[in-house]
Amino acid sequence: MVFDIIFSAGGAAFLAALVQGMRAARDSTNRERRELVGDMRQARDELQETVSHLQQLVELYRRRSAAFEYQLIVAGIEPALPPGDPRILQSHHPEVP
Repeated sequence: MVFDIIFSAGGAAFLAALVQGMRAARDSTNRERRELVGDMRQARDELQETVSHLQQLVELYRRRSAAFEYQLIVAGIEPALPPGDPRILQSHHPEVP
């Protein structure tokens, strides 16, 4: 009885529709996954660009700060340490308690 239903014209059409529906759902999921991966790649690239820009700014300010410190030392002025956590400064200025 079950085989008669499955192998009848209506059963075959039902199975074909079921398989087609499953394929459509899988294709839709794959398409969404590809779009999501593309969006993630774009966000990662934008983030890397922003990080690179910020690193360049940090390096610029680091170089300028060092140049100003050098100019002060050449002029005979002892540069004052910036306020902050002295433990951070100890690696560059061991005289900080």
